[in-house]
Amino acid sequence: PMIPECFKYINEGGELSETATDIIVEILRMYQDIQSCQPIIQVILPLLSGLSAKFETLLKQVAYAPDAVHDGLQQICRIYVETAECLTPLIVQQNTNQDVLAILSVICQCTDLPIHEISSITVDFWSKLSTEVCKHPETDAKIDKFQGIYVQLLNVIASRCALPTGEDPFQ
Repeated sequence: PMIPECFKYINEGGELSETATDIIVEILRMYQDIQSCQPIIQVILPLLSGLSAKFETLLKQVAYAPDAVHDGLQQICRIYVETAECLTPLIVQQNTNQDVLAILSVICQCTDLPIHEISSITVDFWSKLSTEVCKHPETDAKIDKFQGIYVQLLNVIASRCALPTGEDPFQ
């Protein structure tokens, strides 16, 4: 019962949203394997769609007011990444599931944020996912399903690493 309340506070923003995020993240970190976190995930997955709507709203504002949306974006990113880390084996197995694809999409968008403090939250997840994907033989059809998301991720990384034209790399 506490988890939906935490999501409510995160969606509303305000003083308790950071504490609510910390509670959700800590609950997810308590579970080391997918079997033990199954009841929690069943509660969290439907609540992520509400966060996704807030995330989209905040993304529209990040270009002109990054400081105003920083906390909200960081909270959402932390929850999505922690959920995905719990679900990594399931993500590999269910890689065509729309919920899984939505989670990966949000995390990729977090990686593309111009706020380094937030975009760097996703790095460990991408590493963990690649390790899990590499456990499967190259002939496994599941591997091919991840090509699109990794191409998208590589484009994000390349664009984030590129120096703007006209800028001196030695300055």
